[in-house]
Amino acid sequence: MGIIERSLMVSAKKSKRIEAFFDSGSSFSIVDESVIKDVGYLKRWVKPRKIELGDGRVIVYKNLVLLGVKMNNNEYFHKFYVANIPDKMIIGVDFLQEYGHTLEFKNDKIKSKNLRLKNSRGRYVL
Repeated sequence: MGIIERSLMVSAKKSKRIEAFFDSGSSFSIVDESVIKDVGYLKRWVKPRKIELGDGRVIVYKNLVLLGVKMNNNEYFHKFYVANIPDKMIIGVDFLQEYGHTLEFKNDKIKSKNLRLKNSRGRYVL
């Protein structure tokens, strides 16, 4: 399990650049409530439920929403659980598998056939 951090544009009714974590240990993708307040959502499914996190904490997610995630010239539309979390966005394995991305932690890279992202030092990596 590991995490890679990237700055991404999230969009719905509005767009906003946020810091997102690609997390190989998370089976689902989740977004903080504050991001939804800023950008809105494209579609919503109301399904409040409890989820147990990897560290044993239990959170209640309030909605499941559809958001656009822009990574360079590509935009991916994906379902995110909405909850009060300390990070802005966690992109889980569900997103990675759906769009064919892999994480290479040793070199701080997100691999895809047509994707290049800047790392925290401002360099493009693939």
